Amino acid sequence: MLSKALSWIKRLLFGSPKTKAPVFWEIELLHEFLLSQSAQPLLSSPIQQFDKDYFKLPADQMIEQVSALYLNHEQRISEYKPNRKTKADLRDAVRSRFPKLVKLPHFNLIFLSEKEQNVLLGKTFLSAILRGAIHILGKAEDHFFEHSLQWVDRLPEVKQAFPYLPEDPPPHPMTPQYLAEVSQQIASSLEQKMGARFTQRVYDNAYQDIANRYKLLNTFPIIISIIPQQFLDTDKIGLLTKHQLSATLLEKVSFLEDLNQQLGERNVALQSAQEEVRRAQKASEEAYLQLREVMNAVKDGIITANDKSEIIMVNKEVEEIWGYTSAELIGKDLTILMPEKYRSRHSAGMNRYLSTRVSKVLNTNVIMEGLKKGGQAFPLEINISDLEFQGRHLFTAAVRDISARIKAENELKASKALLEQRTLDLEQAQGQLKITIEELKSSNHDLERFAYVASHDLQEPLRTVKGYLNLIKERLGSEAAEHVREYLAYADLGVLRMEQLIQGLLEYSRIGRGASRMVDVKFDDIMTLVRYNLQEQIKASEAVITLDGIPEQLLGNKIQLVQLFQNLISNGIKFVSVGTKPHIQIRCTEGEEHWNFSIQDNGIGIPELQQDEIFEVFKRAHDSRNYQGAGIGLAICKKVVERHGGSIAVESKAGAGTTFSFTLSFIPVQSVL
Repeated sequence: MLSKALSWIKRLLFGSPKTKAPVFWEIELLHEFLLSQSAQPLLSSPIQQFDKDYFKLPADQMIEQVSALYLNHEQRISEYKPNRKTKADLRDAVRSRFPKLVKLPHFNLIFLSEKEQNVLLGKTFLSAILRGAIHILGKAEDHFFEHSLQWVDRLPEVKQAFPYLPEDPPPHPMTPQYLAEVSQQIASSLEQKMGARFTQRVYDNAYQDIANRYKLLNTFPIIISIIPQQFLDTDKIGLLTKHQLSATLLEKVSFLEDLNQQLGERNVALQSAQEEVRRAQKASEEAYLQLREVMNAVKDGIITANDKSEIIMVNKEVEEIWGYTSAELIGKDLTILMPEKYRSRHSAGMNRYLSTRVSKVLNTNVIMEGLKKGGQAFPLEINISDLEFQGRHLFTAAVRDISARIKAENELKASKALLEQRTLDLEQAQGQLKITIEELKSSNHDLERFAYVASHDLQEPLRTVKGYLNLIKERLGSEAAEHVREYLAYADLGVLRMEQLIQGLLEYSRIGRGASRMVDVKFDDIMTLVRYNLQEQIKASEAVITLDGIPEQLLGNKIQLVQLFQNLISNGIKFVSVGTKPHIQIRCTEGEEHWNFSIQDNGIGIPELQQDEIFEVFKRAHDSRNYQGAGIGLAICKKVVERHGGSIAVESKAGAGTTFSFTLSFIPVQSVL
């Protein structure tokens, strides 16, 4: 009987269903079931208007908004059955009674776990943003929105990172924090392509669409958390606070008024009606306190006023901004918070809006001035919304003191002008530097060519000197005096030393002449040539060469890399104490852009005072009479390393061996060879 009565009343109030399709009969049965669960009298229910509007919707919108229908009734039922399990029990009952209805795309989300709701709410919101952007913009050249939508549509199964975030993903990419990062990346791309105002509109439209269906869910704040800060009207409250909470307050007040009227007509049930009033008053007080707590948690100031411009509620942020206490503001006219020049305009605008419903300031960000309790004017940003309920208006304003922002913008303008001037100076300096570099390149080329030509031309007179010395030794033969033979020996040593210097200078100059293409070179091929060139030294000294962590191949010039390793290994064999078998260890580790090599020997070491100059041409750390050489080998090594995009250094202690450390780039280096 109760079900039939409810069905008759519903048809009387809301009209007949638009179609006899099974899904609409299911919705009608669901509605009757929800009405039967509420202890609130049907005719005084604040939800009555919502139900009327719902059953007047087109068929497709009725299916799409069935979640909003259910959540509104669930909220009303839980208020009249204050039990922690009320919502859970109601959802279990709906799930068992209406299994086909629960499977509807926009309805099934309500019956998932809180974690699943978070993921799917975030997915639905991000998808709405991307589809809205694609609908307006079409396909962009970079396909950013299409690729992003493909990633979002695969949630929650997707495991890989969002393709446009630079960092690696967390262990599971479906956390609210990660979805917030994805949202920020989407917002940045939208803002870059179409500007902040367009992006704000896309986010507002998507938010409004989701809020119409799910704003009463406990998990709905996930939507607030993934909206970028700059696109929230009032940080973590937005439309949810300005509309839903204000509507809740008006519904409580309206319900009390209706209930008091019924009490006058029901004298017979006076005692029970009074108890109902007490419960309703308690619920209203609790709702009011909850509303204040939420408003006080908001970083922006929230001011609520009626259509007479009387302040009826403020949060703590308003007290901080203006310097008044809430007791000093409640009941006062809004104009107390404005400088004199704004007061007449406010009154005129309020009267015009109430008569024409036309306003230039509602639901948009407006910059104006406020007046503190001490009389100081300050800049503020304000966004006002109006909620009309049963012919009454409730205005909610979200305000923000932007003094710091205005100051920062002015400083930014000054900094931008300074930066532009410095950029101009830098461009001029770069132009001059480019000219200087070209001059240095030309000078270096001339110097290298001179060194090559000079060393090449010096060989001919040196051969002549060597030839005449040989003729003198042949003519004198064994009859030459001892001191003459001694002088000739010194001359031979001088010629040999000069030949070594000229040959080293030729090798050094060849490194800088011409351009050599960098190719992949097998390290085994390099070591094969090094061992072949040094085979006599290795055999005579019984040297041991070990390799550790060596890469299969290097990027560079094969001949120059052979010179590099051959010179360093040759030094390790040459500079050892008498009777010591040389041991050279070659190690390598991989860096971000370089191979990190070290070549360590067990030789006599290099004195600390000479370590800074051994890479210079003709600089030697040891006496040439005991250790042969021209003093060019390490200079050649330094030049080869630098032309392969690296650097070289030495660590050594006298008598304790030497370690040469150098890097070789495995990224192609331009203009180094």
